[in-house]
Amino acid sequence: MFRSEKASYEIKKDIANGTYGLVFQCTQTPVRTRREPVSDDSHQVVVKVMELKDKFDLKSINRELAFIKAIEKEKSQLFVKCLDTFSFTPIYTCLVFETLDITLMEYYTNSPVSLLKIRSIFYQMLKALQVLKKIKFVHADIKPQNVMLRKPREEDTEVTIKLIDFGFSCCTSAAMRGKRMITFKGVEPFDLNKIDANLYTNGYPSPEWLLNMANQELSDLWSTAVTIAETVLCAPLYRHIYNFPRYSQLAAIWNFCRYTLPENAFFQRLNEDGRQFFTREALRVDLSPPILQSPPTNGRPWRIKKLWEMTSAYPITETDKRTFIREGKDWSSWAVNTVEEIKPKRGELSIANQDLLKKLQDLLKKIFIIDPAKRITVNEALRHSLFRA
Repeated sequence: MFRSEKASYEIKKDIANGTYGLVFQCTQTPVRTRREPVSDDSHQVVVKVMELKDKFDLKSINRELAFIKAIEKEKSQLFVKCLDTFSFTPIYTCLVFETLDITLMEYYTNSPVSLLKIRSIFYQMLKALQVLKKIKFVHADIKPQNVMLRKPREEDTEVTIKLIDFGFSCCTSAAMRGKRMITFKGVEPFDLNKIDANLYTNGYPSPEWLLNMANQELSDLWSTAVTIAETVLCAPLYRHIYNFPRYSQLAAIWNFCRYTLPENAFFQRLNEDGRQFFTREALRVDLSPPILQSPPTNGRPWRIKKLWEMTSAYPITETDKRTFIREGKDWSSWAVNTVEEIKPKRGELSIANQDLLKKLQDLLKKIFIIDPAKRITVNEALRHSLFRA
């Protein structure tokens, strides 16, 4: 049982055990004064309980509180509504949210989602990114598990979605040009734009996030495209090595986006942390992994290193090295090899759905571009022919 000044919360069941806390389904009962008549105002809510163990947890809690405060001013219906916040003992902070039906992952796992519903989901997610751009925030953890929806009927073509879980959210570099700082009563100021390149959910971060680049405003757009692609496929878009997640995801992205690899100007914008994954040595023609190189502009092309070349960051034994070479492993792969293969796995599509699918693939292709400077923007994506009647 939790209590705040507004209500009491009786735990009904555990929902999740996340990175920064526990999530429960609770029955909320408002606090009444003696003069108020007795009535049954109880209803179901979700309570997220975050434990304050160190400064890292403090930053996460403050990030989420700052995001909630900023999004409340916009009165947007595309984000889960926060109903209450309170402290439960000095080391626990509780956030109370409205209850929604099902996550996007649960929805497409139960049954394939029609292209019309996917278009509706895609459009709403892009509109949510528009709101984030307005308040100068990056969600930084968009994935199917963090997209909630009201479960639609089979005949519905529209789906109502809401984004949840703001623990990774941060200010964009545009906001930080004014050195914006967020403060809360009782805690020291902190910089919301201080990002750890290793802080993400495997499978969804953009290449600029993995490479720790300064400009990350379009990171959420990349994660949204991955989420939509997985909804079409009803499966994860690519796998990675758990021992080497950052490297393997970059290698997978480089392989999948080989039709539009970045030019030298992109590599010149990388800091030392990002450049550790690349080299300008002459390429050897082999099959493990595929040739992943930039266009040969102004000298030798850049290419992503092979795993056994990453000895400084990922120590590897000679035995493992021989195994990697013998088995010809590329250590990362997508469920598909091209954007054109992102399509429903069921039978033949109608002519109308074939046209819809081509438009969807075209938009995804314009998002899956490694260099964010050349990637389509959120506003441009919303004007795409996919969303025209």
